[in-house]
Amino acid sequence: MYAACLFSCNKAQDNKVMKPNEAIFARDSVAVESYLQQSYNLRVKDSINGSWEYSDMGISQQIKFYIHLEKRKDNDSIKGSYLFKAYGKIEEEGVITGIIKEKKMVIEFYPKSYPAEDKGKAELLDWNEGNYHYMDWNLIKSPKKSSVPEKCRLTKFIPSTGKKGSRYTR
Repeated sequence: MYAACLFSCNKAQDNKVMKPNEAIFARDSVAVESYLQQSYNLRVKDSINGSWEYSDMGISQQIKFYIHLEKRKDNDSIKGSYLFKAYGKIEEEGVITGIIKEKKMVIEFYPKSYPAEDKGKAELLDWNEGNYHYMDWNLIKSPKKSSVPEKCRLTKFIPSTGKKGSRYTR
């Protein structure tokens, strides 16, 4: 007759045998968490297509930051482009590539005007789960010649519902 025992990975319970129902609960909770993560990533990927904007028309500086994202067929990857405009600064246009993981999108970007070896890195996170119309930009590393914002909230462009003179609404 074979005896099977399951050991806990919890350091506080070293060498303590787990009961079968504890092992099943631990296994199932990891599986559920993995499933929920994949489901969240899929919802984000399905909602990511389109254009996003940040605008700050302050008195001292006028800033516009646009990104356009498209999901790719392979895995959880995306591609896109960005455009940064600021009063008194050179307009910056560039390329974005990234991957969705752990409830955020990690992207790399670089301006078209200089080599891709000097890539920047940012996170897109905290999607508004009700309608996926907002997300936060968090700069991790900026390319040397870039002026993109460190942090901002991007709003998705939504085609208007027939209002004359208005291309998009928020």
